[in-house]
Amino acid sequence: MQKREEKRKKVSKDLRIDNILYKSSNLLLLETRRNEVDSDNVYIICEGVSMSVDNDNILCKWDPFMTIPTSAEYPNLRGNIINMYFPFECKGLEYAGEELAVYINFNIPHYKTVWLIGHSKGGVCFANMAKWISRRVRMDFISAPFGGTTMVDAELMKKRFATSFEYRVYQKLYKRHKVDLDLMPDSKFLANCDFSGVGRHICRNVISETRNVYEPVDRVCKYLNFRCLHARGDGIVTVSSQKKVNRLCKEVIYLDASHANSLGRFLSKGWEKYIID
Repeated sequence: MQKREEKRKKVSKDLRIDNILYKSSNLLLLETRRNEVDSDNVYIICEGVSMSVDNDNILCKWDPFMTIPTSAEYPNLRGNIINMYFPFECKGLEYAGEELAVYINFNIPHYKTVWLIGHSKGGVCFANMAKWISRRVRMDFISAPFGGTTMVDAELMKKRFATSFEYRVYQKLYKRHKVDLDLMPDSKFLANCDFSGVGRHICRNVISETRNVYEPVDRVCKYLNFRCLHARGDGIVTVSSQKKVNRLCKEVIYLDASHANSLGRFLSKGWEKYIID
């Protein structure tokens, strides 16, 4: 079976990004797939990762271990695919969401179905911007920290990690740019964000919890639940934080997954086997 990563483009310095649909300091949209057969449908997928390009569309900064999806990915989605990223210069999730709402309202009105799939901070961004979308759309929130996550609190994590090596690894993964700091449990963004628009759309909340070990990252995330979260969760976000928009959603699904693989499992063939009853 072909691994998910093998379908993706590895990032490197000086890589030119040729499929940019929209670019600003707050939002980057890439047209990953154009499907003429199912052109009535468009999916906007945000994995919750960041990258920036320069004026010549050359990749100049990106999150660690990031790869870029290609047209071979998402075989279960029938339609056009747009991938969304947060530039490192983004002023915050509020600004990214507002620009995306404008893009949806004015640039893709011809699609019969608009489906947004937001993982991690991408899900939080989508839920907050739902109030600005003028048409009814579908949304999936996956592993989304609606109540924030202490994993972005560097001082707290320094106390909770058992070894200095663990903390050094953590520092490489978390760069503390503004979209990450928006997820601090006491952030100004979370105190003022408005998820009420979620109820106007067809929304599904996919809550991930690492229960079984199917691959090495699951074992790491189970350890993070114990060492850093002190609660049930996916290794990065607690279950209670993910549940905060449940009452506004048409459907809630619990998935046996870690934060790193919940999106991949949810979009894979046979994903139902990971559902927690």
